[in-house]
Amino acid sequence: MNENKPRQYSQLAEASIIGMVFPIAIALGYGWGAWMDGIFGTKPWLSYIFAGLGVVAGFVNLFRFALRSNGKTGNGSSSDRSGS
Repeated sequence: MNENKPRQYSQLAEASIIGMVFPIAIALGYGWGAWMDGIFGTKPWLSYIFAGLGVVAGFVNLFRFALRSNGKTGNGSSSDRSGS
């Protein structure tokens, strides 16, 4: 059995999660904003604001995933910290 197969499946699973993070974050932000709009009577403003924050949260998670997967390459050639 190829040793890289489990790693490839793990990376594929992590990448597929990114596709779910964006809509979930936006939906949660919009839902939270709509709920607060109902309480404060500020309809549609808080919905828009919190949906925007959901988009930001989705991008933050995307960047975290990118940084984490970049660190897993293990070849050491991408980071030169010698200072020269």
